[in-house]
Amino acid sequence: MITELVQAGHDFDAVVLAVGGGGLLSGVVEGLRMHGMGKIPVIAVETEGADALFQSVQAGAQVTLDRIESVATSLGAKQVCANAYALTKTHDIRCTRVTDRQALQGRVRNFV
Repeated sequence: MITELVQAGHDFDAVVLAVGGGGLLSGVVEGLRMHGMGKIPVIAVETEGADALFQSVQAGAQVTLDRIESVATSLGAKQVCANAYALTKTHDIRCTRVTDRQALQGRVRNFV
């Protein structure tokens, strides 16, 4: 994804992405580093109740959620992959959460 953006000539200050299991996050950070953009921050967004990365960063260790308690079940993962968690220690990854309502409002606003 980052390679395609760079090849298309896009310039950006940050990357905002949804996090589930951490694969997309891992790939984005690798792409940034591959293109000499390792200083660009990544805003990692999860919904409350499906926020394994956010909770892991807060706890200082990988957390496994008991269950997914969010409407974002397709994104939900009880635990983020080890690589994604490790990247929070070596890359500027800013974890944030939104409510289910905020996520749904964003979806409606972008597709109506």
